[in-house]
Amino acid sequence: MFFCLQVEWLKNEEPLNVGDDDMISKKGDHDLIISEARLSDSGNYTCVASNIVAKRRSGTAMVVVYVNGGWSSWTDWSACNVRCGRGVQKRSRTCTNPAPLNGGALCEGMSVQKTTCNTVCPVDGGWGEWSEWSVCSSDCDRQRSRECTAPEPKHGGRLCDGVALAAENCTGGLCTQNRKLLHDAKPQGVERTSDVALYSGLAAGMVTVVLLIIAVTLYRRSQSEYGVDVIDSSALTGGFQSFSFKTSRQ
Repeated sequence: MFFCLQVEWLKNEEPLNVGDDDMISKKGDHDLIISEARLSDSGNYTCVASNIVAKRRSGTAMVVVYVNGGWSSWTDWSACNVRCGRGVQKRSRTCTNPAPLNGGALCEGMSVQKTTCNTVCPVDGGWGEWSEWSVCSSDCDRQRSRECTAPEPKHGGRLCDGVALAAENCTGGLCTQNRKLLHDAKPQGVERTSDVALYSGLAAGMVTVVLLIIAVTLYRRSQSEYGVDVIDSSALTGGFQSFSFKTSRQ
């Protein structure tokens, strides 16, 4: 009588489905073959043979997959460790791709690389010379300027402190309004008052001269009626002076 023998493999006491994994197969004599060991294949394997009469277990076979370490990618270079001049920068990598397991070999090589670097030194700005003062304007002020070019700020250097443009009032014969010196200029109201007084004086003088001429003319007419001639012409020039008379001819 023959009894059918059934063989089953267990991994960590759980049934192993060989057909679901291409890397694991069974030979005709029920041997278990792992063609390419992976970390997930680590574990305790047991063969169980059974029939309707009895069940037997084989000894447990421990599978340990050794994983050698592998380097990760390099990081970017760090910034230079000095702000100005010659310094050092570095980059690093880790032995985590994969990390060594189950006694696997560590990564070979350096985990840190260093190299020299040169950082351009910053140049702080400085003021140049002041320009000449501008011509005094009609608003009685003048200006001058300077530039932040001695030297110009470079490579992150500080800008110049202070102002680039200066202004001040200009007096003392420098300020002009309508081509006249400021201190000679008079208020508009004063100029108008002076003009009125000037014109009034001229008009009064002219009226006085006309009245004087009329008075002299009337006086001469009145003297002619009395038969006398004025021989002293000083009466025309003003003042009360003596007159000489002569008898008029018949």
